[in-house]
Amino acid sequence: MISVNNRIRALKIRSKILSGISVPLLLLVIVGGVGTWSLLSIKDSVNWVNHTHKVLKSGDSIVGAAVNMETGMRGFMLAGKDEFLEPYNGGQKVFNAEISALKNTVSDNPPQVARLEKAEKTISAWIANVTEPMIAMRRTVGAGATMNDVASLVGEAKGKT
Repeated sequence: MISVNNRIRALKIRSKILSGISVPLLLLVIVGGVGTWSLLSIKDSVNWVNHTHKVLKSGDSIVGAAVNMETGMRGFMLAGKDEFLEPYNGGQKVFNAEISALKNTVSDNPPQVARLEKAEKTISAWIANVTEPMIAMRRTVGAGATMNDVASLVGEAKGKT
């Protein structure tokens, strides 16, 4: 049986040189491929983290817009002046814009789109059934309705729902 050393000695010089060059080159290509794959994986992870931060920021803006709407409505209920409705009106615009943009951002995730549509329907119902009737009633104070009527309506605490 011929040993490994004897086999290597039996190889021609050209074969020895080619193997001495090709083995390290092959290892270099393998290490480069693994490194490239790792970098692409890290880049993909960073993109998902950025996507998540964008979604969370939009979610915070949506909640903030709803809070502004409630604050503006409450301020108007107390003061009866239209300038107190600025946060309410601005909140509606921001809410609608952010919901629409966020639906596009998460369009590849049907459960998130469904949650956003549910939030949109909830706020729309809140506007139609709570805030707009309350604002309309406050506008009638002095024309048949009294502040006691407004206080009674506010006391139902529907504005925070």
